[in-house]
Amino acid sequence: MSGELKYDDKIALVIDDQEPVREMVRSMLRSLGFMEIRVASNALDAIELMSKGRAIDLIVCDYSMPYLSGLDFVGAVRTDQANARKDTPIIILTGYAEDDKVQTAAWLQVQAFIRKPVSLDHLAKRIGHAMENPPGEVGHIIDPERVKAKLLQAEIARMQFDASPNELMDQAKLDELFLTLKKEADGDMNAAMERLVVPVDDVRTGDVVVSDIKLGTGEIIVPKGAIVTEKIIKTLRRMEERNMLAGMAVVPRKRRYRRHNRKTGHQGPFSISAGAI
Repeated sequence: MSGELKYDDKIALVIDDQEPVREMVRSMLRSLGFMEIRVASNALDAIELMSKGRAIDLIVCDYSMPYLSGLDFVGAVRTDQANARKDTPIIILTGYAEDDKVQTAAWLQVQAFIRKPVSLDHLAKRIGHAMENPPGEVGHIIDPERVKAKLLQAEIARMQFDASPNELMDQAKLDELFLTLKKEADGDMNAAMERLVVPVDDVRTGDVVVSDIKLGTGEIIVPKGAIVTEKIIKTLRRMEERNMLAGMAVVPRKRRYRRHNRKTGHQGPFSISAGAI
C-alpha cells in the first residue's frame, strides 16, 4: 500500500528546537503522504498547538529540547495532560541513545527511538510500525502529579526566559521615582502604589516595573526596574490566563514622568509600573 493511501487522512506533529531538522522531517512526512504536518520548536508550544483543531495522529519529537524534554513530554501525553489522545503514536529523535533513556522510552510506550540523522526509509518503517501498534496503558508507571510538576517548572522557565528584560532602570533612578511618588501622596507610599496598580490589559511597552512581579509560588518572573517590552506583556497575559499570579493581575498605571537619557541628553516620557504581587 502506498504512503499516500495510508496517511492521506492523517495529521502529524513534528517537535524539534532545530529548524533544519523540523523542516527535514516535515518534508519526509509530506513525501509519505500525510494530509497535514504541523511543527513546534518546543514541547510547550506543541501542547498549545494541540489544543486547536483536529487531534494529532502521529508525533515525531526530539529528545533534547528547551523547557521540557522529549520523554517528559511523552509523560504528559500518556497522562492526558498535553491536549492529545493518550494513545497517540510517538517517535523520539535523538543525537544519542543511552540505554536508560531507551528503557524509559519503552516504559512510556514510545514506538521508536531513532538516532539522528534520520533517513526517509528508516523513518517510514518506524512510522508504519507505530501506526499499526498503538501504545498500551501506562498509568500504573507514571505519576500524574510528577508530570504536572514538570509541566509547571517548564512553564515557569519559559516565562522567565520570555520576560527577561532588555533594559533595567538603575536603583538610583528607582529611588528617585519612589521619592517623587511618596511626596505626591503626602508621604503615604501605599496610597501612591495603589494608584499605579492596573489590569494587565492596561500595561504598555516602555512602562517601568517598580516591584517584582511574582508567581503564587514565589518565583520572580519580571524583576523590579524592568522596562516593559512586548514579550513581557505577552508573558503577563499568559500568567493571568493560567491564574498563575499571586492575586490580581497587577501592572502599571499609565502615569507620565520625564526620563533623562544621560548619553543623548534627551528628555522622554515614560510610565511607572507597579507589579505588586
